[in-house]
Amino acid sequence: MTIVFGIGYLAIYPGLGDYRGIGFNGKHWTSKSQYEQEMADGEKDTAALYAKYAAMKPEEVAKHDEAMKIGQNLFNTYCIQCHGSDAQGSRGFPNLTDADWLYGGTPDKIHESIAKGRVGVMAPCTRVGRRTGERCGKLCVVAVRTASIMKTVPCAARKCLPPTA
Repeated sequence: MTIVFGIGYLAIYPGLGDYRGIGFNGKHWTSKSQYEQEMADGEKDTAALYAKYAAMKPEEVAKHDEAMKIGQNLFNTYCIQCHGSDAQGSRGFPNLTDADWLYGGTPDKIHESIAKGRVGVMAPCTRVGRRTGERCGKLCVVAVRTASIMKTVPCAARKCLPPTA
């Protein structure tokens, strides 16, 4: 039984040198094509969700509980490794809850850092496909700004930060 399965598998999928396999629906299977298809499917699934917030300013997005949850989830998934679960940073990574912003603390500057990264310092957000930084950036901005204003920032420092809601 195992031998029959192995022969069938090698006939369908590439596995013997340059042999490309029979494939499915006239297409040869590759891990790259599977990845690209899964990413395209994910793009379709999330496009409507992100489109809802794309035209809004970060201050408007911050008023939506769903956007706040999405932004928090994105932060927890992609930012927490460097900036910490409390957004207070760690050695070599900036604290996002204080008033000291290396590249500017306005929503536009935070979005720029997330979407485009900072050379030699921070890679751009690449969550889903090539346009991700632009799409998820605004939701992350809301999460970062909220963390900055609501956490341990002294009241005097809050005046220099633009409001999120």
